[in-house]
Amino acid sequence: MSSPVITTHRMRIAYLGPDGSFSSQAAKLKYYGPEEYRYVACSTIKEVLATIESGGADKGVVPFENSSNGSVSMTLDMLLDPAKPFPSIVVGDEIYLPIRHFLLGLFPDKIGIPLTDLTRISRVFSHPQAFGQCERFLGANLSHATRHETSSTAQAAAVVFDTNNPDFAALASEEAKITPRGALQVLAANIEDDHANVTRFLVFQKAVYHSDDFVFNDDDVETRCVMHKALLMFRTDFSDPTALGRVLEIFRGYGLDIKNIQSRPGRVHAWSKVFFVEYQGTMDHEGVVGHQFFIELRRSAVEVRFFGFWPRA
Repeated sequence: MSSPVITTHRMRIAYLGPDGSFSSQAAKLKYYGPEEYRYVACSTIKEVLATIESGGADKGVVPFENSSNGSVSMTLDMLLDPAKPFPSIVVGDEIYLPIRHFLLGLFPDKIGIPLTDLTRISRVFSHPQAFGQCERFLGANLSHATRHETSSTAQAAAVVFDTNNPDFAALASEEAKITPRGALQVLAANIEDDHANVTRFLVFQKAVYHSDDFVFNDDDVETRCVMHKALLMFRTDFSDPTALGRVLEIFRGYGLDIKNIQSRPGRVHAWSKVFFVEYQGTMDHEGVVGHQFFIELRRSAVEVRFFGFWPRA
């Protein structure tokens, strides 16, 4: 009689790939271990979120904010899509990753010229955030080169290797120099403007709660007293000049600490806006996820969407 086969589910972690991207590094920093996790590389932020929504991954790691270059607008835009393509996913955690940028190119024996000669570089490939984080180096050394955007820094490295052109270079992590089809060389190291450069990634997952109905046991002191962050989006009446002030007053009334507020085009009519607010408080504070807090928000805003809460890192 054969023994039963015991299968263990490995948690599936999606991220903005390919392997070597900063998102992949953040994912493996938080969720490391091939026996516990299976990694799912995606081509775009939209694909990461869609993979979670469809059940193809349990969690997904996407960039949200950089300490020197601000919010990742592409992530915000995916969340405010009026079609609501990802209705069941929320934020469940966050990851902080120090960011070091490298200029990568072809091996010297492949092109036969010194690595330090950057005047030959005619095109630089990278993600828009990386360009913004390396402006001083680019202005001083590669102002003559044109910039070409890719979906991730690791994808930029792969493009440079695959083109086999000695005049092309990529802004990426050192890990990204190992591409799927070969290796690049480091042309310049640590070229970020701010050497304390950090990117914050959000971890998305399927929601296991409804934003208007949070119930905690009175004796669950540990959960209730831990500081949590939360993320929501609201849209106000564009014709009412006092609407934004009234909504923000609700946060103040509940004693909530607004850590970040971003506006994006509302996509309803010209110059309309939506606002993303990240705020924090303890879970024993009714306002963080409380029913009455959301009732008051919806009275003052045209639309409110809640994107989850998580323990502050």
